[in-house]
Amino acid sequence: MDNKLPVALRGEKILHQRAERILDPTDPEIRDLAKSLLITMRATDGVGIAAPQVKVPVSLVIVESRPNRRYPDAPVMEPIIMVNPEITELWGVMDSGWEGCLSIPGLRGYVPRFTNARVKYETLTGELVEKDFEGFPARIVQHECDHLDGILFPVRIEDCSDILSEEEYRRRILKEA
Repeated sequence: MDNKLPVALRGEKILHQRAERILDPTDPEIRDLAKSLLITMRATDGVGIAAPQVKVPVSLVIVESRPNRRYPDAPVMEPIIMVNPEITELWGVMDSGWEGCLSIPGLRGYVPRFTNARVKYETLTGELVEKDFEGFPARIVQHECDHLDGILFPVRIEDCSDILSEEEYRRRILKEA
């Protein structure tokens, strides 16, 4: 499977379903899926991706913050592959920030999220990890874990005027010509 996968788009049923728990995180098929997710995320300038976004209804996400065309100010972090992630604590302040989604191309939304998140997950070797995230990576984790619950970012937006087209976002927020 180690290749770019087609991305499910808003309206497809899989994006509104709860993902299934992965019974064996060491399964070679899960490792292959993770490789393909990483390829797909990088090819589409994402900073995170969840398996349901490539039409596979399992609990697997990747978080990899890095500057790219869609997120020029993103901090750099190594990719983290999370099997069966569960947010165990959210804290800090509720802070709104601009989000996009590979499954909702062409739109950005000003989404309120907590500034800190603690996540418990398994690695591809079966190790249980608990890790804290802060700032933009915490935002990514919350966004991707929402996908595992069948939630897309527009439902988190408090005011409909906080939704922009990608072009307007680039012009108004990124101040591109």
